[in-house]
Amino acid sequence: MKKIFLIIISAVLLFDSCRKPEVLYCNPIYKTTGMKSSVYKNEDTINYDEGKIWLNENDTCSYNILFYGIYFDAKIINNQCPDGKWSFVNTIKEISITLNNNYNSDYNANDTINDILYLKNNDISLNDFILSAPTCSFGRIDIKLIEPPDSLRLNSFNIKYMESDSTIYEITTMPIYILP
Repeated sequence: MKKIFLIIISAVLLFDSCRKPEVLYCNPIYKTTGMKSSVYKNEDTINYDEGKIWLNENDTCSYNILFYGIYFDAKIINNQCPDGKWSFVNTIKEISITLNNNYNSDYNANDTINDILYLKNNDISLNDFILSAPTCSFGRIDIKLIEPPDSLRLNSFNIKYMESDSTIYEITTMPIYILP
């Protein structure tokens, strides 16, 4: 009986010591330090991250397959594990996107076009997204136009991004000829 007991104890200890240790994933707390943009087209409406074709300055693209990526640079400010999630110090307070040239009869140079911009993977407007007080923890925001220009138009956008602590970043996208 004692022998069986020792065999069971030995087996338990052996199997227990062979288990992989539980890995706790921890993400530090970040602070946004900058912003940049990219412009690409993508005809694949199902797999958005596949089929991207990066555009160059003055390229031509139809508005309905044209995407603007807003990318955030960040630095680690605290390497603690607050809750095991990506954590940013601030939330997005405002994103304002204005035109540098006329776009169509409703939107002219210097107009804000947030109303005709939607997030790429969602059917949510940029304005509704901002109202949800999101963080930029996903590293980028991809947006698309939902309204065509009147005609072939060269345009670039000014993007103003403000966080909840009133830190502001501004960039201008490269000019692209946008087709209706």
